[in-house]
Amino acid sequence: MANAIIADDSRSVRAMLRMVLGELGFTVVAEVENGKDAVAEVKKQDVDLILLDINMPVMTGDNAIDPILGLNPEVVIIIMTSVSERNIVEKCLNLGASNFIVKDNNWEHIRSTIQETWDLNKVD
Repeated sequence: MANAIIADDSRSVRAMLRMVLGELGFTVVAEVENGKDAVAEVKKQDVDLILLDINMPVMTGDNAIDPILGLNPEVVIIIMTSVSERNIVEKCLNLGASNFIVKDNNWEHIRSTIQETWDLNKVD
């Protein structure tokens, strides 16, 4: 079973994402509120997937991508944003994120995006 981290400063969003990831068969090994804590978790444990919000306090998601991939180049990162700021999303994809989710989409769309991204990026 694959391990996942949810990095989002909204408790309710983290709860919904935990449920979605559970339905997809992931084990959520950590939930954090900022990019700095996401990097710290990647240092501590083996992680396969990270759902990483862009707009968080302390360290934004786009600033966390490089240190995360430096620690674990194989991790699949899906950026989450509540605003479709194309330039920031493109920056994140150029830094190595595998895909992005606009959080305003319905949960079924978010679920299918996570599954499709995982299927495309992980070959056992």
